Amino acid sequence: MEFIGQRGICRELEMISDGCVEGNNYNILLSAPSGFGKTTLALLFLQGKGLEYSSIGNPPDFKIDRRKRYVFLDEIHMIKEPEYLYGLLDSGQHTFLLATNETGIIKEPLLNRCIILEFGDYTDREAAVIIENIMGFRLPDPIIEVLLKVTSKVPRQMKMLCTRLKYIFRTYGVPEYSEVFLQLLSNILDIDERGYNPVQRRYLEYLDTIGGQASITTIANGLRVPKATLLREVEPRLLYDKKLIISSRGRSLIE
Repeated sequence: MEFIGQRGICRELEMISDGCVEGNNYNILLSAPSGFGKTTLALLFLQGKGLEYSSIGNPPDFKIDRRKRYVFLDEIHMIKEPEYLYGLLDSGQHTFLLATNETGIIKEPLLNRCIILEFGDYTDREAAVIIENIMGFRLPDPIIEVLLKVTSKVPRQMKMLCTRLKYIFRTYGVPEYSEVFLQLLSNILDIDERGYNPVQRRYLEYLDTIGGQASITTIANGLRVPKATLLREVEPRLLYDKKLIISSRGRSLIE
């Protein structure tokens, strides 16, 4: 299974996949922050063994193709009526791969039916290899060090930033020193030394000015940014950096 990082999970999935081929079925929940590679790893698990599967991502109401033995359900925390799944999970007729970045809000009966595989942080070396694979060549060590910091070693963040850097480096060349690179990030991409873009900075500033707590709807209206953009492109990094928490009361700044 060609996946960088999460070695323990990859080894366990290899053993599980061998069991699946032999006729066994399992319910597996991949749990990790947004952008950590849950979907990529799930699809590698299924495609690596040439398994026929149905893949369902994001909708709040899942419709399962009962004819397929293998089923991948992304963003499982969004399901409105998880009770619909319990009988299928208990039937032993399917192998379910579920993925979530919100394990805390999933009902306990669903969690209890799953093998929960929790992603860990990526090491500096693993993140450097991911960056090299995206760029297609090895960057100078000072530049890699900055990238590890400004992306928090989150694979999706690394991919998004490195994709932009490809055409920037074609124009300006690859800097050798971190100071020059940070200036390039600031002047061209408006990304600060923390790795935050203008919308992320505005998000933190706005939430602070209105008392440090608000609903996602209030924040989206105040910033005039779609909720979907905040959920996918803004909040995951702030949550991972522990600048923000989400609860039944809404979004709250962490002091």
